[in-house]
Amino acid sequence: MQHTDTDHRSDAPLNGVERTLLLATAEALVEIRRLASKPLTKDTQQAIRELADAFHNVPRVAAYTMEEREPLAFLMQAAEQQARMAFERYGVASGVLVGSPATE
Repeated sequence: MQHTDTDHRSDAPLNGVERTLLLATAEALVEIRRLASKPLTKDTQQAIRELADAFHNVPRVAAYTMEEREPLAFLMQAAEQQARMAFERYGVASGVLVGSPATE
């Protein structure tokens, strides 16, 4: 699917997973900002990479129309799995990802 920035996007409401992942993306960005404000050790750099890796597809996929999002659901499922693992590994508190440190 080739899109331009001028395409109008999501004309359909997001499903629960998509909404949750967008909210978790916001949490991850806050954590990345916090980590980036510290000395950048190898561990800190790895945490930033893993968090960015987990979430980089979420905003773009969520911006697509429902018809465009449906075949990309696997990306959101993968993002959710990666996000849970990264949040758990680095002790990131989440108010939205069930099973993460803040929701247990």
